[in-house]
Amino acid sequence: MAVRLTERPLEQGADATPVPAKPRPVPARSDSGLLGVVVREVDKVVARRLQLPEGLQGVIVTSIDPLTSAYEAGLDRGDVILEVNRQPVRTTGDFARLTSRAVPGQVLAVYCYVPDLGQRALRAVRVEGTQQ
Repeated sequence: MAVRLTERPLEQGADATPVPAKPRPVPARSDSGLLGVVVREVDKVVARRLQLPEGLQGVIVTSIDPLTSAYEAGLDRGDVILEVNRQPVRTTGDFARLTSRAVPGQVLAVYCYVPDLGQRALRAVRVEGTQQ
């Protein structure tokens, strides 16, 4: 069965000026635009809500672009990044510094804590494209 798509006609009495569609939000990116990951520092409220182990230090993934290799590698929203290439990540500045050195094609070892599983995991993330 063939279907034909057309514009919906204006309602009677409606303004003849069409309303422009709202632009779709572009996924926000941290200083590390190459990974498509946005992070923030773990505070006491977040640590309690996610029931993180006491003393766990890192940055939490708040947003991740699903079209990136970081997402394909298994990194997900809510994961706590502890290290990048064996270097500790305690602040968003640490994360930005360590990932900004990466070049397209390089593979980063991202060691993280996965609250949903209550365990740590190692993710191999290939750096993509060019920084935006």
